Amino acid sequence: MTMCLQMSDKISYDPALTKLWEVKREAEKLGLPETIISGLQAVEDLFEAREVYCDGKTSEPSDALSKLMKDTMEHPWQQVFNEGKTKWNISTRMLSGNLEGYVLKFLVSASKAKRVLEVGMFTGCGALGMAEVMPDDGKVVTCEFDPYLVKLTRTFVDKSPHGKKITILEGPALDSLNDLGKKGETFDFIFIDADKPGYCDYFNVSI
Repeated sequence: MTMCLQMSDKISYDPALTKLWEVKREAEKLGLPETIISGLQAVEDLFEAREVYCDGKTSEPSDALSKLMKDTMEHPWQQVFNEGKTKWNISTRMLSGNLEGYVLKFLVSASKAKRVLEVGMFTGCGALGMAEVMPDDGKVVTCEFDPYLVKLTRTFVDKSPHGKKITILEGPALDSLNDLGKKGETFDFIFIDADKPGYCDYFNVSI
């Protein structure tokens, strides 16, 4: 997934741009030749031009989604990890940005999906975005491994009237997927965005 990162007054949801900023700062710190610094700046300018274009062609998120993304970015993830509340040191790069969210909305809306399965929830940005374009009787079933995220996300999505369409399954995704299969559950649209090593297993079980 993507993340929102700020450098001075700049904000990006692209982890590649995040890494570019890190390299550029290190290059400046080491006093590398200006040709290298200017080359990195040129790459940054291309990234920003792409973001400006995409942002200009993408609708603004709903108030609920905007609040969810803001709360996710401002949440004290390092602190809750240090306190042992999360299973791992969570990174905000797992957050869907507005552009990715609207791609999901488009796909769900175009396919007229009424039942959606999501593997990997984080704080519910994707789940809520998809729920927003589904009919009142639509349902998003999303799988999340971390109990802390399950509780936190429930408070986030319930601030939206579309939160009632979202069902969160807590525990290892493969267990949840197998349970759904045993119950004969079927879905119109499946979005897999969890731990990368597990993708093939999630895909095979889902199919």
